[in-house]
Amino acid sequence: MNGSDLQYLCGIIGGLCGIPTRLYKANKLVFVHSTADLPADPITLHSDEIFKIKEHVGYFVTPDFFYYGVINSKDYRLVIGPARQVYDDRTLANLAFRLDVPPEQTKKFISSMKSVICMPLESILQVMIAMNFVLNKERLGLEDVVIYDEDQERMRKSMAREQLDKTIKQFDASEETVQHNTLATEQTIMNMVRKGDVQALDEWAKNAPSSRAGVMAPDQLRQVKNTLIVSATLASRAAIRGGVDIEEALTLSDSYIQKCELTGNITQLTNLQFLMIRDFTERVSRVRFGGKSNLAKEAANYIRRHISEPVTAEGIASHLYISRPYLSKKFKEETGESISDFIQKEKLQEGCHLLAHTKKPLAAIASYLGFSSQSHFTHAFKKYLSLTPLEYRRKHSFD
Repeated sequence: MNGSDLQYLCGIIGGLCGIPTRLYKANKLVFVHSTADLPADPITLHSDEIFKIKEHVGYFVTPDFFYYGVINSKDYRLVIGPARQVYDDRTLANLAFRLDVPPEQTKKFISSMKSVICMPLESILQVMIAMNFVLNKERLGLEDVVIYDEDQERMRKSMAREQLDKTIKQFDASEETVQHNTLATEQTIMNMVRKGDVQALDEWAKNAPSSRAGVMAPDQLRQVKNTLIVSATLASRAAIRGGVDIEEALTLSDSYIQKCELTGNITQLTNLQFLMIRDFTERVSRVRFGGKSNLAKEAANYIRRHISEPVTAEGIASHLYISRPYLSKKFKEETGESISDFIQKEKLQEGCHLLAHTKKPLAAIASYLGFSSQSHFTHAFKKYLSLTPLEYRRKHSFD
């Protein structure tokens, strides 16, 4: 099948699925079919990981649960995506921010992404399998594309079928090709640790996307241990940024590494890794919310999970099923500050993180955090820290 035929096929499939479809030759984009008019293409965030997929049929799941289907045939690569089972404004706004979509085009980006058809990954894989038969004359089933272990197979009867893609075994260093989608996943998790957001971590763990760590050892047990050691290092640094005492964080990291080296069971090591991440997250939470009631903690967690949205006392009260006056009164009594001041403080603290650890322009950060303008953000930031955002970036940036 020549390039013209493949472009025709991409157009048909893209129109049928309602999902962006791309054709590459030698990793160079030669054709795109998309009903969504996107100011920026989300695939640019993960093209390196997607291009590492060498099998005839494969897929990639991002930490935000967007997925891409991939078909390889000789010099050509066909990619369908991103797609998702459900689209929500908060996730799409975060995606636009990472893509450097100009603030004035964010609403258009969100609207365009919502025009992409919602579809479970399993359905996309079925389309890919059919196309693979046309292109590679190869008969495959879903069982040839998705790997299940025994526990995951038992869960299959009670879970929605679209969740099955998230059940790939995490550690299989013996495979010829290893997909490296761990960086984005790592950033997602460490951001939860830094914020002390235990609830978000638990919710993430329920539907964690598949990820493959790079090969760091010749045998599987050593591979899992090395992965845990790397996670301990990253989590301790994230906890320190979140306010945990440096000595406490490093001592805790050493303790988990010692436990790791004394454990010879892969299942126990996997459980130990999650408990370690949760331990660091809880310690950050205690530092940031120590002494506060559940109401104050839940209000603070709500603010952090919606940091890129307009957060109001009314919205928090509605989420907690209480009245706004009661929330304001109790929050003030327990924390010594008003809920509105706390909201702004949390947004400015997130602004500090973005200024120090990203190169995002001030206008993009201000828009992302819900400030009415860059000047509003600058005024509030200087009042809070006695520094302008640019002065803070010059002082604290690692670059």
